[in-house]
Amino acid sequence: MPVSKYRTSCRGTGFRPKSGGPLCFGSQTKPACPATIPHGGLAPYTVAVATVLYFVSCLEAYSIAGIPLQYVGQVGWLIAAVFMLRGGSRPRVAGRAPFVAFFLWALGVTAVRMVSGDYWERMPVQATTSYPIFVSLRFLNIAVFWAVANLTIRVTTSLSGETLTRRVLLVSALVALGSVYMYFAPFTGLPDLPRTRIHTDGGEPRVLEGTYGFFRARGPFREPSHLAEWLLLPLFLSFAVDGIVGTMYRVLFGVVMVLTGALTGFLSFLVGVTVAFAAQLAEPRQLWRSARRSLAALSVAAGVGGALVMNSTVERGEVFKVLWGRTARLWEGGLGASNRDYIYRYVATRGIPAFGVGLGHANIELAESIGFWLPASHLSLYLNVLYAAGPVGLALLGGVLAAPVLRLLRGGRRVVGREAWVLGAYAAVLTAFAVRAEEPYPSAGLLFGLLAARALSRRNTCSGFGSLSRRFGGRRVAQEQLLA
Repeated sequence: MPVSKYRTSCRGTGFRPKSGGPLCFGSQTKPACPATIPHGGLAPYTVAVATVLYFVSCLEAYSIAGIPLQYVGQVGWLIAAVFMLRGGSRPRVAGRAPFVAFFLWALGVTAVRMVSGDYWERMPVQATTSYPIFVSLRFLNIAVFWAVANLTIRVTTSLSGETLTRRVLLVSALVALGSVYMYFAPFTGLPDLPRTRIHTDGGEPRVLEGTYGFFRARGPFREPSHLAEWLLLPLFLSFAVDGIVGTMYRVLFGVVMVLTGALTGFLSFLVGVTVAFAAQLAEPRQLWRSARRSLAALSVAAGVGGALVMNSTVERGEVFKVLWGRTARLWEGGLGASNRDYIYRYVATRGIPAFGVGLGHANIELAESIGFWLPASHLSLYLNVLYAAGPVGLALLGGVLAAPVLRLLRGGRRVVGREAWVLGAYAAVLTAFAVRAEEPYPSAGLLFGLLAARALSRRNTCSGFGSLSRRFGGRRVAQEQLLA
């Protein structure tokens, strides 16, 4: 049977999938399912383009001609999504309706308040962008999240989710190694790539930050916590990789996480691991294997990372003692005992607007309240949306973020295999949204897409996002797996 047309579903084709592999296979007398043979309406270079854009989105601390590379990458994601998603059939993405409703609601609220308010004049004096650009960038971040999610779903269902995951891990490893180099370069006299974008507090770019008594890694990001948030995706995906390569990935990402010294990263990771283990309770053997693999690698990473941390005032290796002290203060005094207490004082004294004040406008009002000379961050996606789009906007956003999980678990289905780690990574990112990240970022969109693609492949019977091969990097080409 010649394979000349590509489908996005096995329904009605007569093909029977074989479980366990990254692609759908036919029976002994039938060829492979056409739904997984490249390219399903997408060009073969789509994965390469997505890989490059993923790398560019990591260069948060750098700019060219005053334009942050972070936004160059985001515009690239939008352009790639428009050109690569316009052809072929489009799968029904979980959360599409609430996302469209949320985007239009936020746009309407912002437009009304833009006309009726005086935010043009209230823009902080040292803001690095004009008012229209600042507000537009808020919508750009949301649109890019959805574009990355949709592009990821199409790649994993039409090309190869395994190839995309491999390349994301490879790029992440290179960025992590670069972060280690940047961390030790100032101490060893090695040349460092100078940062060209100002710090988030409006100060000059910083190579090192000696907060909490030890120097913290920030890599190509502007803050250590940003690097920690970004690490959540590759760290959890590395648990889906078997063999020595997977172990090396886990140790590398774990070491860099320790070097960041970011409590947000540690707490988010803890929540994600808890969810991943809970999802595997129905499979004791699988749970024991996952626990053994993760605890061994993380123990090595904690030991190596703790030994490598460069101290500023505390003794070497006391990074965990400092983090434990911060955690204890949070346990006793709540979030108000953290360095984000000014945010929660603002929440306690400022009423929740019934319909919101608009994206970007909430940051301007917060800056006015705390006397900051730059647009201030709420340090929480949920708080930001609550003030920007009101309770209605927050409810719609909740529907978007919950959609892939509900679709995956619909009908009482159990989470199997490596799905548990993808689900755990998603839980970790949702936690980071609550305590640090004010806006969604491309890595979160990629993770949303992986989870939604898995839920979609279950519904369509044919799995487009399969497990990674035991021999990581081994050849798995669809044409080679056609049965004669």
